[in-house]
This record gives sequence, structure tokens and C-alpha cells, in this order.
Amino acid sequence: MGPFHRDAMAALKDVFDVHCFHGHGPFERYAKHVIQEGLLEMRKELGITMPWYANETALTSRGGVTEKMQAEALYKKLLFSWSRGAIGYTWYNMRSKGELPDDGEHNYGLMTWDFYPKAVYAAYNGLTGLYHDKDFDRACELPWGEWAFIFKNDHELAVALWNDGEADVPRVFRTDAAAAASVDLFGNRQELPVVDGTVLVTTTNEPQTLLLSGAESAELLPPLSSFAMPELLLPGQPQPMAVVLTNPFGDARQATVKLTLPPTVAASQSQFSAQVAPHSQVEFAATLTLTAAPANSLGAKEWVMAEGQLAGLEPVRQLHLLPVPFLFTSRLDGDALFTLADHTKITQLFVGDPAKEDSTWKGAQDLSAAVWLAMDDQALTIKVVATDDQHWQKNTADQRSWDGDGIQLFLMPSGMPSAVEMDFAREEDGRSHVFLRRLPLGVMGDEAALQLATERAGTQTTYVITVPFAAIGSTAEAFGRGFRFNLMVNDADNGIREGWAQVAPGIGSGTVNTQIMPVLLAQ
Repeated sequence: MGPFHRDAMAALKDVFDVHCFHGHGPFERYAKHVIQEGLLEMRKELGITMPWYANETALTSRGGVTEKMQAEALYKKLLFSWSRGAIGYTWYNMRSKGELPDDGEHNYGLMTWDFYPKAVYAAYNGLTGLYHDKDFDRACELPWGEWAFIFKNDHELAVALWNDGEADVPRVFRTDAAAAASVDLFGNRQELPVVDGTVLVTTTNEPQTLLLSGAESAELLPPLSSFAMPELLLPGQPQPMAVVLTNPFGDARQATVKLTLPPTVAASQSQFSAQVAPHSQVEFAATLTLTAAPANSLGAKEWVMAEGQLAGLEPVRQLHLLPVPFLFTSRLDGDALFTLADHTKITQLFVGDPAKEDSTWKGAQDLSAAVWLAMDDQALTIKVVATDDQHWQKNTADQRSWDGDGIQLFLMPSGMPSAVEMDFAREEDGRSHVFLRRLPLGVMGDEAALQLATERAGTQTTYVITVPFAAIGSTAEAFGRGFRFNLMVNDADNGIREGWAQVAPGIGSGTVNTQIMPVLLAQ
């Protein structure tokens, strides 16, 4: 929460009847940082008891956000807000304000500017059709990033389900339902079998509703199968994996596990079978080893298909895409590790806007960058030489350096649950600005230990950034096992942010997609 919001509510908490709140952006950031760690913590700290209302809370379908992603955001943000006590939710807005594809204000609507319904309009219809006559009952206990919210009326239960990861997650509910169906984002139904009072449903990143007709109860059971895969695959180094199968029934069942692998991945054991006692579990453990050479391109992955089955039930399959690290030579000179100089590495904010033609990217001389990395047993050093025809940075005072020229750095060492976000900028007078913007929950950092040296010569700005491992709550050992990395070079001329150069996709839209951040390993 910003200081104005906090100060205003502290002074006026006894004046308002409803605490209205705006929360634009993607679901993951909204749920964790804006609501759970922001709004709700602030209300608790200030003793605010009036109901809260998400009265303008949406996501624009631009900047890498597809219309389907926008539709999913409505579904997730509305139901999450409801589960956290919101008395209402208003999407901004009904009709988009204009037709420019790269203007955020022109792409919020449920319908286009000329009244064609978007995917988010269909999702809204699906939501209202299912939930208009129901009350929130409870949230199932699940790890953060996996969601199950139960709603009810006098004749059925609706369980909203999704997870924030890449892999499908099978879940089992014990229920007294007469029938069950899975209802997708847009209201399409698929019947599901009820076997011995249990229903198996597979959750994905796309939200769905498990509809339990004639039900008065729904109990989330331990996962029928859980797949623990390694963070990444390393050449010649076995990495542990495990599959756990749970028998929720009152009789013993046969459990089987099968791994299907490409020629480039070897498993210590690929098939397993065992008898599982009633209400018990069995674990299958193995190791996976990359038998091919390390990746020679960013974002490389290998696949592993894992299948688990309990007798009497359909098999549960998960396709896992495991990162293969990109090996780099530790150095700050010679050939750059990354060169950001063509349109595939540039995001422009004013494409197709004739009034902003002067702010469109004109080529490498307008914005480009070269990036080097060096790592020792204490720190990671990043050198960026940015070519920019005009250096402009006057937004550091309120921690908005991203709205001027500068660097945004994203690091996620092995074992860290989410990315560390840092801002580095050269101010107009040459002073260095450093801001540790975000750490994973529970991780302690030290902003003062982050280092930045800059130099401006002609149209080039050189940034040398030093990130001690301890400054972001990590270790040399964790970085030595591989780390996810991304970086963006922001460009603003005369106070207008024009776009940025980036190493890889997944950043710049208000959230960080850690699943597609490249994995690097120093050789």
C-alpha cells in the first residue's frame, strides 16, 4: 500500500462506510502483494473493520497480455476478492476507450471500442451464470499458488479451482454429490465420474469450477498423486525426483508409475508398481540425468511425462518441462553474453499511434544494449552498455526509476520461491540510484549492499551492477546450482517512457513470469 492510501485510511477510518480500493494488474501480483500482504495487512494494522470493495480492479489486454489472459484474470481476481471478504467487484470497464492495440487505456474493456465482445465478456457471463445464486463457504487449505474456493446454495456446491504454475495438478474431493461436472472459464460443462464418493479433477493455470449437484459436503483429500521434479536438468549430474500416490479408499489398491523420457534424459528407474494399503501412500523415487550437452540457447527445456495410476481410477498424467541451463563464461569484456539490438528484443509502447511517431523505436542507435555477467564466490556482477540517443532520469525520488532510463534486474537463484526485483539508474547529475524493489516473502535482503557504478560517454551509458549473494538472501552454493535471470533496459526521452530492451519475455507487464525466465549456469 502506498503512503497516501495508508495515511488517508488511518485518519478517516471512522468516516467511511465502505473501503473502496483499486487493484489493476495480473492476478498473481494482486493476490499476494496488493491484497494479502498489502490491503489486508494494512486493514489489520489500522483496525479497519468496514467492508472493502474492489471497485475498479481489472487488467488491460496489451503488453504481452492476451485476451484470454485478461479473461482468466477476471475469473481469478473476482473469486479471490470474494474469498477475502470483498463485498463487491467492479471491472473497469465495459467498453474499451479506443482502438490502439498498444494503448493500455484502450484495452481494458469487456468489449472492444466498437462493441465486439472479448473473451473477458464471455468469462463474465460464465461467472454470473454459475455464482449469482451462491454464497462463499470456505477456502480449502492449499499451498500458496494453488486455489480451491467453495461456494454453495441449497442444491449444489461450486468449487473454483486453478493453480499458478505450469504443471497440471490432480486433486480428489470426497463428496455426497449425486453428479459432478467440470465447468470451464466460459461456462462449458464436462461430466465427471463420482467413484466411491470421490471426484478426481485436474487443475491447471486456467480457472475452472467443479460443480457438485445435490451435494452438501466437499472435502479436499490429500493429492491422489504428486510429482516432485527437479528445478532443472544438469549434464551428467543425477537430480532427484519423486512421485507419491495416495489411496483414499477403504481397501488396498495397486499403484503404478511410469516415466516416458526423450533420448536426452536418463532415469535411474522408469517403472514402479506396489500395493497401497487403505488410506495410505506409496512413494516412487528416482533420479533424472541430462545425457546431452548443455543448452546453447536461452530457455531450453527437456520434457518428462510422468503417469501415476491407482487401480479403479483413470491414470493421472503430467508433462513436465524441465529447464536446461545456458552455460556462460564469467567475464566483463570481450564478446557480450547478450546483445539486445533488434526488434525481437525491443518492446515499444507507441506502435501504431501517429501522434507518437517520434517515440517509436528507430533502430539500435535509438535503444540497444550489450550485457556481460561475471560470478565469483561472493557476488554476481552484471555489466550493461546501453546505447540511447538521450539519457533521461528524473523519477528516482518516488521509486519510479522504471519510468525513466535505467535497468530493472530479476534474479531467482536455486531454491528461491520467486524472483528478486531490483532497480538501478543513473540520475541526471550522475549519482547512482539503487532500489531493492521486491523480495520473496520471508527472505531478508540488504539494499545498502547492492552496488552500482555508471558512466555516460556520448550516446552510451555503462552500468556495472554488483549483487552480493547475501544482499538478496541467497548463497554462492545456490547460484552455483543455476539461477533464473532476466533484465530490461528502460528508455524514456523527454519524460515519456517509450519502451524497453529485454533479455527474454515475461517481464514489463507488471508481473514477472518466472517460469520462462532463462536459467543460467556459470562454467
